[in-house]
Amino acid sequence: MKKNDVMAMLERLKTEEVFSGFEIKASENSLVRRFDWGWQKLVLNCQHSWDPERKDLALVVNPTYKVRFNAYHKWFEKYSPYDLRDQRARYTVAFTETMLDKPRTFLGFCFLENGEGYEADFEAMKNDVLRHASQVFGRFQTLKDLYDYRMEVLWSEDTKRFSHSGDWIFEDMFLTKVVSPENYPVVKQAILERLQAIYDNVHTRCPHTEYFYAKADEIIAYLETLTLDNIPKRVKTGKAKAEKPKTKPTMKLSEKEKIIKDVKRAIGKKYGYKQHDYINWKIKDGYFFCLNTLHVVSAELEVKPIYMDDLYWKIIYPHKDTKLPDSLRGNGDLSYLGLKIWEKRFPEELDMNFTTELCEQIWEDVYRKAEEEVESFLKKYPHPSDFPRFIEGNEKTPVLIQMLIKIYEGKYDEVYRMAKGYIDQGKIGSHVWVMEDGTDKGEYEFILDYCLAAGAK
Repeated sequence: MKKNDVMAMLERLKTEEVFSGFEIKASENSLVRRFDWGWQKLVLNCQHSWDPERKDLALVVNPTYKVRFNAYHKWFEKYSPYDLRDQRARYTVAFTETMLDKPRTFLGFCFLENGEGYEADFEAMKNDVLRHASQVFGRFQTLKDLYDYRMEVLWSEDTKRFSHSGDWIFEDMFLTKVVSPENYPVVKQAILERLQAIYDNVHTRCPHTEYFYAKADEIIAYLETLTLDNIPKRVKTGKAKAEKPKTKPTMKLSEKEKIIKDVKRAIGKKYGYKQHDYINWKIKDGYFFCLNTLHVVSAELEVKPIYMDDLYWKIIYPHKDTKLPDSLRGNGDLSYLGLKIWEKRFPEELDMNFTTELCEQIWEDVYRKAEEEVESFLKKYPHPSDFPRFIEGNEKTPVLIQMLIKIYEGKYDEVYRMAKGYIDQGKIGSHVWVMEDGTDKGEYEFILDYCLAAGAK
């Protein structure tokens, strides 16, 4: 199985009645149907990973069901701190399988890479996708549908613990004003109290919170002048316009993505990097170095000792030879992020005035600088046993990485106490597996068992 096979899945799903009128958008593995009020979208997120039940390599597919209401977002464009292109690509609501009726342990629909059992696997996924698409797309068709849902979210206990602010603060006010104006004063007060609480807490206050807090009176005064009939179709952002390219771009997004992929691979090869999906990686002196471009606006260089993945796989599958492809250290389900040591943000020119030559120039610079960072890192921490010095004093180091380092150092008693402490607090780790007897087993429980088997007391 390859990710290109997802296109074949979309082609088959497109023939179903539920997806009548949908078109394939290859750049994001999706089916989309557009309306004058917004769009509905099915996205098949996928990655190469491991099927824990059949214990074999697999392509894991996770469907997401998205709906966008333009009116909910459009009026706010001139106030949003986010890039205009990103704003207009945003969804209003989105649901994953586990948000609908799948258990939290659901990892995704697994398709073995050797193709075995493909038809049965596809039918199982198709049945769920058709059911969930009907459920989500049928539920959200009007602003009143959205309002009912957003009010459920706003008054839920989970939402009351929100520790961040965002566009939703004012977009929900606007939604209430145009759909249920009699409830607007109550909703406005509740949302502003939430914003005030977030702003007053030094642990949750962030630049976006400070921006929204300072702009609140101005934004509210503007939204209170609006109705569904007078929302501007084109919103002035107040930002300086970029110079238009002398010639209109004729390159399709898919063509641009192919060029970037080919350039990354070709230049990376010169520096010893291999390519898999959105990562370019190399193993050197016992470390796994990964250039991660999952966030398309930048390339992030991450590092971790390779013994960590080997140890982690051994902990999860103690009775099986778990030698997996090295690429899965970077973006498989049984992988975890390394620690970032460098980041390069791409210039706007790469998007606005794209050419192959500019792409090559930028990626040559990325790899050259990344290599300088790799060499600098290896001078300071030449052996994986030096890695603890790298994370020393870094309070943001993930717990899993701390545990794996201590296990590698033979500190089983200490890790046992750490894992037990987290389990006693009701924490399970970042992964959960469904065992053969149907029970759930969390990451920390696997680590606990491993330490006990190693003689921890």
